[in-house]
This record gives sequence, structure tokens and C-alpha cells, in this order.
Amino acid sequence: MPQLKPPSPGESFDLDVTAKGAQLKLGEHTYTVDLTGDLRFEISKAPGKNPAEAVRAAVPRFHLTGTPNSARGMAAQALPGRITLDKKDTEVNPDNLISLTSGFPPKLEQVLYLDLDVTIENPPQQAQVRAAQGEPLVLTTKNPGKLVGQMDAFPPDGAMYKLQNPIDLVLPDDPDTTIATIQKFPVKVGGL
Repeated sequence: MPQLKPPSPGESFDLDVTAKGAQLKLGEHTYTVDLTGDLRFEISKAPGKNPAEAVRAAVPRFHLTGTPNSARGMAAQALPGRITLDKKDTEVNPDNLISLTSGFPPKLEQVLYLDLDVTIENPPQQAQVRAAQGEPLVLTTKNPGKLVGQMDAFPPDGAMYKLQNPIDLVLPDDPDTTIATIQKFPVKVGGL
């Protein structure tokens, strides 16, 4: 059996990604949406780490999109339109690591911190005060979302990543006022 280890610096991976049953709270309502898209991992050496034990995983691309399929407390015709999540153009987070964890059998753990831009087409009426009538509502993360995945191999083949903290979303020009929150974000990477 080959020894499990993180990927090598210089490698890159383009993978499919889904988030079925993601939940977005906007105003008084919580919307459920199935998101699909793709991401890219670029592997580099993590300062102070042995590459056989841990590497940095930059995420230059993370793109998901979907249309809400239900809402608590609303009629279906009141659902917003397409929701799109894209990684912001920011520096690589040094804490985005893929690490060999202890135990038998050995496992890999990946920690991802994601700064996102979120676009909501045809936002519900209470959110239209934040967006010009007929324009999409564009929000950004107040703080990065943290996802943690456990896997038996890299690249992941259907690994589930769990959201560690709700992701508050704000207007780019008003970072102190939370407009929406991603409450549930069950991300599956690869193996689609």
C-alpha cells in the first residue's frame, strides 16, 4: 500500500464542487439552494513545514452557482433568483493547509479559509433597499468562512468539507452591517 502524503509543491488540481442543501438567511427568511461549480487548488510549500507532512493550498478559483429551491415562511414565487459565490481576488491565506493527520489508517485534513463575493439576482423585496430596483444584490464576506475536510487521498474524491463558522455577508461599502448569513454550507469536492 503506498504511503499517504500531501500533494507536492508545484502541483495544481481543477475539481468539481457541490454544496447541496446550502442555507442562506436573508432578512426574515432562510433559503435552501443546491450549488454546483468548480475550484482550483495550487500547491506550494508551507513555511516552516515538512512537505511530507503539510503543504499550502492556494485557491485561486472557487465558483458555485444555483437557484434557491425552497424558503421557510415564503411562497415559491417570492424566491430570489440565481445565487453565485466567487472567491474574492485576495492574497493566499497562509492557513489554507493540507496536513497529514496522525492515526491509523493515516488521513489527510484540509483547512480552507474563503473570502467570497456573493451575488443574488432578483433579491426579495426587503433586500431591494440594499440593491437598486432590478439590480442584483452584491455582498462580500465579513470574515472568511472556514471549511475543514477529511480525506483518504488527494485530490479529494467526494470528500465532504464542514463549515466551522456561519459566514456573515455585508455590503462592500458597509462592512459593519450583516445583510445575510450562510448558515449551512456542506461542500463536496471531487467525485461528482
